[in-house]
Amino acid sequence: MAERKLFLSYHFASDQRLAKSALQLAEAFDYTVVTGEDLGGGALTPEVMKRIEACDALVALMSRGPKKLGKKGKFLPYPWVLGELAHARARGLRNIALVADGVEIEGPYTDNERIVLDPRAPAAALVKLARTVSDWRRDAGRTLKVIILPEELAAKLRGDDVRCQYRFRNEDWIGPWQEAFVHPEIGGTCAYLKGVKDPYFIELRVRFGNETWASLSAPQWVRVELQKGAA
Repeated sequence: MAERKLFLSYHFASDQRLAKSALQLAEAFDYTVVTGEDLGGGALTPEVMKRIEACDALVALMSRGPKKLGKKGKFLPYPWVLGELAHARARGLRNIALVADGVEIEGPYTDNERIVLDPRAPAAALVKLARTVSDWRRDAGRTLKVIILPEELAAKLRGDDVRCQYRFRNEDWIGPWQEAFVHPEIGGTCAYLKGVKDPYFIELRVRFGNETWASLSAPQWVRVELQKGAA
């Protein structure tokens, strides 16, 4: 299964306990959690942006930052956490913000989905976060490893001009063609297909040189042939 990464954005000095809970939750759903903590926090640097862009999703813990001028009991989020969230949204990553009570977010993302967080009793917010992360995993599907046959074709798929594509079919729709990673390995030449869900039928096509090979729609069920008296 392909690794899925989640960027966890938080204020390193004050949110360690909550961040640890969020990290453990994300790991329970098979995400590899990435942070910018080793970079020292602060401004949204090119290195942090690169890390965010390499992830599939971002969770922002928006605790109480500077007091909001002219508003008693109101706070702004820490600016770099807001910046990391904004960058993830601009890049189209799945994202959610856990916003502490009293924190007011300004700017173009004011109305985006969020989870209300009580820092003194965060359990309810973490339960909602678990549901959100579970939905992300389900919607993203899984990665399927496919062995390409016949062997006559598979042996040719080792040049730089090889292009392997796949698409999904369901009862009433056909998805777009997507690029597949092809890798020759022990046991055969394999294609790795992302975003596979249980009901999907799969079509594969390969192009190299002047040749094009294509499959019919294939179901995902496994064929098991029984033999009498084999047990």
